Amino acid sequence: MYRVLFVEFKTGVLWGELPASSLDFSRVLNAPGKATVTVPLADDPLRGHDWSVISPWRLLIYIQRGQRIVFGGPLLTWSVDLEREEMVLNCEGLWSYYRRRLINDRSGRWNPQSWTREGAAYVGWDQADIVYDLLRTQADRSYDTGGTDKVERGSGPDALVFDWQGEQEQDPDGKAVKPMPGKGVMPPTGIARTRNYPWYEYKAVGEAVEQLAAVQHGFNFRIDHYWNGDRLVNHFRLMYPTSGEVTGLELEHGSNCEVTEVRGDGTNLVTQARATGAGEGLNTLIAHRADAEAEQPLTSRTPRLETVESHVDVTEVATLKGYVERMLREGSKQVVIPSVRLRPDAFPGPDNVQPGQVIGLRVGTPWWPGNQGGEIRGEKGAYLIAEIDTKVDGGGEETTLTLVPADLV
Repeated sequence: MYRVLFVEFKTGVLWGELPASSLDFSRVLNAPGKATVTVPLADDPLRGHDWSVISPWRLLIYIQRGQRIVFGGPLLTWSVDLEREEMVLNCEGLWSYYRRRLINDRSGRWNPQSWTREGAAYVGWDQADIVYDLLRTQADRSYDTGGTDKVERGSGPDALVFDWQGEQEQDPDGKAVKPMPGKGVMPPTGIARTRNYPWYEYKAVGEAVEQLAAVQHGFNFRIDHYWNGDRLVNHFRLMYPTSGEVTGLELEHGSNCEVTEVRGDGTNLVTQARATGAGEGLNTLIAHRADAEAEQPLTSRTPRLETVESHVDVTEVATLKGYVERMLREGSKQVVIPSVRLRPDAFPGPDNVQPGQVIGLRVGTPWWPGNQGGEIRGEKGAYLIAEIDTKVDGGGEETTLTLVPADLV
């Protein structure tokens, strides 16, 4: 049922398949997941390859269930248990690579005026176009070192594919590529953003994308993996709005899943939210907003609850307002969180679900807080998958889902 594949990171060449005695991996929305693979050493697990290939950041490890790839990411650490004769590989999802790439990295040159672009500036761009430019123009491009060699940054699995390719135009100097208005390289969200990333801040591409996703009217994202001929492709998927991808999948307690627990979480409840930005003292940028209904004596059901976030790199109040609106939306009411374990012999299985998808959930016990008519539902009647955790060993397979109400994301 499961295969573990190892691929050279820089070239994307499939080197082989590893035997595995146990697997433990996760897929997380808007973040890299993790994987631990235990490889028995009794036989030749590398099938003739030199042991030097087991090196952090040299390998990508992919996990395949049935016909679908359910995890992909770089090897970060390894360990060998000589008594048990087994090797443990610890990996993170491919998104962790983009957290290690800087916007317009200047390494190798000392004079910033000699570069074609000083950081990256976007004025009134659709947020999907900003993401594309950050991932392809900034983190995944080739550059001239000034010598005879050209360093290719677009090689291997880090060269992501996207939903569709639209028309582009170049700046007058012919060096900076910008999506043409209304003809972006990914489906537009209709949300215009203005962002400036000076090169001297050395902001990570992954951090910039995650911050862009986290504001009000932002987006969700993940990296999917699939076969294209004899190569594995990494597909960046931007999902807007954040209410999720409707799948029509239904989970029912006792039928195709087990709802082991349901809990109510009011940790992030808030009636007044603030966000601070760049500046010091009285010159600090601040955005503030209150939940009017929750603050009125006749309608409030909780005491005043305040929270604040700091974003020292934000220089526009409009951006801070986006963070404040998100805090109020997510903290408007308690979050009813079910713990769901999929049945390994039922549909859907772990290869049928993805973070960012929306599913329905039903239980048989009708009497408990937050439940209506035997259905665990938010106002939109659905839950969004935030994380998927799977464990496979000699005892079988266990997959648990972390769900959040779709109306709160």
